[in-house]
Amino acid sequence: MMKTMKMQFKYLCVAALALVGALTTGCSNDEPDLDVAMPPAVSDSVSLNTPLTLEAREAGAKVTFTFSEYKASGDVEYSTDGTSWSTYTGGTAITLNSAGDKVMFRGNCQTYDQCNISCDKDCYIYGNVMSLISSTGFATATELTEGDTFKDLFKGNEHIVNHDSKPLSLPATELTGSCYAHMFEGCTSLETAPVLPATTLAYFCYEFMFNGCNNLTTAPALPATELANNCYESMFNGCSSLETAPVLPATKLVVNCYQYMFQDCISLSSVTCLATDITANCCLLDWLEWAGIGGSGENTLHVRSGQSTDKSYWHVPDNWTVVADQ
Repeated sequence: MMKTMKMQFKYLCVAALALVGALTTGCSNDEPDLDVAMPPAVSDSVSLNTPLTLEAREAGAKVTFTFSEYKASGDVEYSTDGTSWSTYTGGTAITLNSAGDKVMFRGNCQTYDQCNISCDKDCYIYGNVMSLISSTGFATATELTEGDTFKDLFKGNEHIVNHDSKPLSLPATELTGSCYAHMFEGCTSLETAPVLPATTLAYFCYEFMFNGCNNLTTAPALPATELANNCYESMFNGCSSLETAPVLPATKLVVNCYQYMFQDCISLSSVTCLATDITANCCLLDWLEWAGIGGSGENTLHVRSGQSTDKSYWHVPDNWTVVADQ
């Protein structure tokens, strides 16, 4: 009941503040909703058919899944062999005695708002996160239905590591408000982000998703051509090893959509933005602040042919050059 009231109040506030944002020229951090179009297909059937898995890189790793008061009703199960499944009690540490031992999770909960998976030693992370949503149908699941679905899920986990051949899959193509917000914030051992195929976005869907992932070198493609307010806010903030940004294909920007997106990405040297309408409130607010200051100094924003190359128009710092070559 409390969760439902919380979400209803949030949505009412979002609607009211969206109207205010449309009538004013000031900056806003409010959360208006905006859904968009049909998505692309997701590949890698092996990953899609594998439940969310953490595999120990060294003996004795302990994995703990902590539940919050905002988790939806429904059991979560775990398995160490992929065959026998047992009900998981939130907060229970599962010890992986040897390197290569693993634990898999599945469930039928529609949101894990502020739940958190931690481990005390390095563990590979791979498999399909949708196994937490649909324990048996996750391989083909691509739609989220509740807000804050995986918010904070791995936040602060410095021990999750990419597997060389087994990717982590986030195959949802229709997103909800704040569904991936802060999901990997502070995950300092991640080097590669999972593929993000969604083209139907929602407010704050990727907010702070990789904030502070200072070893992240590879960013995912962002295929959405229609945006939602605050959708990419601070998404890569503080990713100090990121050198190249994903192409930003949307032609019309919306309120706060790219604000702080690449702030403090000190190694970043190139961004391609195909927007032709950047009139929305704070859509580019400090999006490249302190970006590129740790590189060669040759930092380039690539925009569409015929667009302005004025730095102030694009809200880029002095250490960036704007080139209309797309």
